[in-house]
Order: sequence, then structure tokens, then C-alpha cells
Amino acid sequence: MKLNPAILSIVVIAAVIVGLQLNGTSIVSLEETTNIEENKSTNTNSAETKTSNNTTENPTSSGLTPEFFEKFYSQNNFDILPVYSGTSSDIYPAQIIHDDIEVHFDAYHNRKTDEILLIEVNIDGSYYYNHTNQQEVEDYITNLAETYFVGMAAIPYRTSTPDEAKEWVRSHIKDSYAVEPKEKTSKKFGNATINVYGSPLFRTLEIDFGYAEKNI
Repeated sequence: MKLNPAILSIVVIAAVIVGLQLNGTSIVSLEETTNIEENKSTNTNSAETKTSNNTTENPTSSGLTPEFFEKFYSQNNFDILPVYSGTSSDIYPAQIIHDDIEVHFDAYHNRKTDEILLIEVNIDGSYYYNHTNQQEVEDYITNLAETYFVGMAAIPYRTSTPDEAKEWVRSHIKDSYAVEPKEKTSKKFGNATINVYGSPLFRTLEIDFGYAEKNI
């Protein structure tokens, strides 16, 4: 199966066009979906109200809620998948498919603190493992990563610096993955650590608010 060159050319310019069209799907940017400062304030108030016996603002909290992601998924026409409930947390997933390449979103919600502790975006191009032109596939996935990873870096969490985070992620789209396993490319922005890593056919973005330490 050959990747659609028209789709590929659209993805290449995705970083500078708002209201991108891919396979007939409109991708609404975070800047269009929500007012960043307003959302920070709303999520902060919500997190403080729902934190039992604690009226002091928690500077390490993301301030993000499942409701934010449900709205974001819906407004982008992503396929919203069933919530997975674990022992102490819930995962709010969604996905969108481009030419058999799956872009999968997970927002990890801790029920005790009622906050999002981890955001993960995976781009899975394993369908094209045996494609005759691997460079074409790699370039396509790289451009999908620029579209979705850069967009998600602007997520309006408490203490976020969206412009700085977006530019940093954009600058590491092409050097954060390798054929052989390598260390995650990471940087802290406010109270979140953004990680970018992967292989030519599988890329991952993480926005981590201390998931391993807090989700116990």
C-alpha cells in the first residue's frame, strides 16, 4: 500500500496551518479549542475545590481534569475509547487513524487527587513494517509527530509555558528517535517533564507530572 502523497504534503505544512484537513478530519488546535489562561484558572479552581482537607494550592498539580480531555477529544473528532479503570487510576484514551497509522492518546487520571498525572501520545506505524519505501514511511510519521506532538506540548496545565514547550518539541522531532534504543529526550517545563522518544515507526510524547511518584 502506498502512502497518499497528497496527505503527506498536507502534514508537512501542518505546523503552520490552523484547521488542518487530514483524510477529511479537521484537527482543531489547542489554541482554538481552549483559552489557555482561562483553562488554567478553571482547572486550578477545580483541583483546589476537589482536594479534600487541603485549601492550599498544590504547585505540583497539573490542574488538568478528565473533562478537559473529553472536550478536547470531542472537538477534534477523535475516536473516544472506553475508559480503563485500574487500582488507583483511570486512563482516558482516544485515537485517530491516518492511512493505517494510529495516533493514540492516553490521559492518566489519579482518582485520589482527581488530577491528570500523565499524558501520552503514541504514533504507531507498524502496519508499514514491510513497506518497500521505509524512508517514505519514516518521513510521514515524522510529520505526524510534528503535528500532534507540537500541538499537545501547548496543553494548558498549571505552570505551562506553551510557546517555549512547542518550540522545544518541534526542535527535537527528528533527533529524538533512533533505530537502536536511546535515552529519552527530556526537558522540564514548569511542573511537567516532557519526554520525546521512539523508533522510525513508533514515536512517543509524554507530559509527566510525577506519575510514578504520585500514583501509588
